[in-house]
Amino acid sequence: MVNALKSVPGVDRVTTGVSDAPRPDGSNGWTYPFIDYRGSNKAGEKQMVRFIAVRNVTDGHFVYSFTTMLNGLTVIPTRDAKPASPDDWNAFKVASVWKARCGVYADAVFN
Repeated sequence: MVNALKSVPGVDRVTTGVSDAPRPDGSNGWTYPFIDYRGSNKAGEKQMVRFIAVRNVTDGHFVYSFTTMLNGLTVIPTRDAKPASPDDWNAFKVASVWKARCGVYADAVFN
């Protein structure tokens, strides 16, 4: 997954680790792996993104996927401007590369 991530344009500073800190949804209960990277948007701005492992039970087996929570706030448009779409910092591209090259499901959620 790390090698596939490093191949995505606009992605750098890839790191991995494990955490037992509460997850963004407030749950805890297991030590979970994560993958961080710095993504860029169309304007060339950079932001760190963290995908965390999510453990689900399907048919009595653990099934893992990765998810990230992104800021969904946008700039309020002026009278003549269209609303801005939130930046995904390459997260949806990363998810599609992981699925195609690694067989791993990942998603991004705007909060």
